[in-house]
Amino acid sequence: VEGAGLTRPWLQDFSLGEPLYEAAEVRAQIQATYDAGVAEWVLWNPGSRYTESALEPVDGFSVDPLMRVGGRIVPVTERHVALREAAEERVLARAVADSVAADGIAQDVDADGRSIEDDGSEAQPDSPVGAGGIRR
Repeated sequence: VEGAGLTRPWLQDFSLGEPLYEAAEVRAQIQATYDAGVAEWVLWNPGSRYTESALEPVDGFSVDPLMRVGGRIVPVTERHVALREAAEERVLARAVADSVAADGIAQDVDADGRSIEDDGSEAQPDSPVGAGGIRR
């Protein structure tokens, strides 16, 4: 709607627990607004102490600024690679966890496919609890 206003995000510029909010964290928020197509933003610090090193100098950056992404501090130009690597690491970790869980269930089934109880006895077919203690 023409003339309806605009969205101007307020970006956190202070620490509140871990990680400490320093230039890389503030820069990550600033870059995220640009990546989302938002060209204006406001830094917010309740003590009015701002992280100047996170801001772009008038003459531009002489070196690629750093930002926190995917749990790492990386140059801004490498943010997409870092995000992709972090996503791949999460997928791999989930697959490993699922595999370990499946292996634990498989070990609760004997060679003939019969469920084995924790005490080594064969599970009862009409029992609502099957292999690995999973309820049917």
